[in-house]
Amino acid sequence: MVLFCALLTLLVLFGCADNRTDGAAEAFINEDASVCHGPELKKILSVKGAVINESGYSYVLYQDIEYLGEGLRKEKSDLYLPVSFASDVNKTYPVVLEIHGGGWAEGDKAGYLSVSLARELTKGGYAVLSINYKLMQRADNHGTKRQIAWPENLYDCKTAVRFLKKYSALLHIQPDRIVVMGESAGGHLALLTGYTADDECLNKGGQYRDQSNSLAVVVSLYGITDVYRCGLESFIDEKTVNPAKELYWATPLSYVSSRTPPTLIIHGDADEVVPFDQGRRLHELLDGNSVENEFVRIKGGKHAFPIVPHEANCQTDSVQTLLDFLDKYLK
Repeated sequence: MVLFCALLTLLVLFGCADNRTDGAAEAFINEDASVCHGPELKKILSVKGAVINESGYSYVLYQDIEYLGEGLRKEKSDLYLPVSFASDVNKTYPVVLEIHGGGWAEGDKAGYLSVSLARELTKGGYAVLSINYKLMQRADNHGTKRQIAWPENLYDCKTAVRFLKKYSALLHIQPDRIVVMGESAGGHLALLTGYTADDECLNKGGQYRDQSNSLAVVVSLYGITDVYRCGLESFIDEKTVNPAKELYWATPLSYVSSRTPPTLIIHGDADEVVPFDQGRRLHELLDGNSVENEFVRIKGGKHAFPIVPHEANCQTDSVQTLLDFLDKYLK
């Protein structure tokens, strides 16, 4: 029965990777194969994908996969696979968990930067899972009250890690080669996700808690490393019992140790939103704990500086820096 399920999965996945670009490709896996994995995966297994061709380069895309549990949440994920998947269904890939930025209150998995980075990473032979997660609700003049998303936003990111591990065979990814990456507020969540794999307090929420939280590499693109100095209002409100403790828990610098995963930090020294010092202090702390890391200073780089090659005003080929760092530890 197990062999039948495995063969059926491979055959159906191979069938989805055709040359169509209109989003009308076959299902991620047909519903009959759900007997292999349990009825709770019916929606996940029926997600449709397509081969997307952009500017002469192709990749495989599956949109709106429910990684937080079937029907439980509106936030979903998009899975990108290298186009080689279309011709070799036995191939598996290291995977990057992409966490978008937006001040913990805005942004989307299908935003320009997330999509651009995913496309470049698939060129380098990496799969990418780009996620939406719980966002903070800001107060407005219409009576909407401010509602923080902490710590549920972090629980969502950790659930995504465990989702990748639980269903690695189905998703064609390598569960021991998972990278977490994010930009700005997403960089903050990426750092926390990677640095708190063994923290009992911050691993008590989310789904698939039978899976490990460990990660191979962490990447922060101008991410917040100390919420005491940047963004504290996003982590405490009038209901917070112990603000000092919450801010400590929400600060990535709190968790750096000799066991911290290899970390790439890319930060512009003209950043007016997340001060350059946030990245520099993390780099110094990592060095002090003998953690392998690379700190890339983008001279004149402002917040969310162009990072993808061939973008207007792109100041550096940070994508190649990113790929070189990942290849060093994962290939």
